[in-house]
Amino acid sequence: MKAEARRALLANDDLFSSARLLSVLRAMGFQTLAATNPADVLRMACQERFDLALINLGSERMQGLDLVRALKRCGSPPLILAFVPHVRLSEVRDAAVQAGVNRICVNSAVHKRLPEIVNGMLSGSPSEVDERDT
Repeated sequence: MKAEARRALLANDDLFSSARLLSVLRAMGFQTLAATNPADVLRMACQERFDLALINLGSERMQGLDLVRALKRCGSPPLILAFVPHVRLSEVRDAAVQAGVNRICVNSAVHKRLPEIVNGMLSGSPSEVDERDT
């Protein structure tokens, strides 16, 4: 019997970075879906089960922290990996953790170390922020 593939949902309105992140997630064996607006993210997340959600907190259009809070109210919320531009990390870090983000990283860390970060989250790594993520 084949094990069920892990599923990831990407909430990002930057299509170029989305293509790269989706490619890496698929190479890791994830089935992926992506959305460019919060309404679609919530519809998908509340109708289907996801193991992981990646959310761009740097996009005003995605309404990142409100989206995180809403995802946490879905039936079976996924682990949430949020990413943000380096210059905004200190501004949003505490609020993101309070909203329910499991891990927050700067954009460059997500693009350079996504498999390492995701595998750490899935194995139960307790850290919301790793110094290498900043």
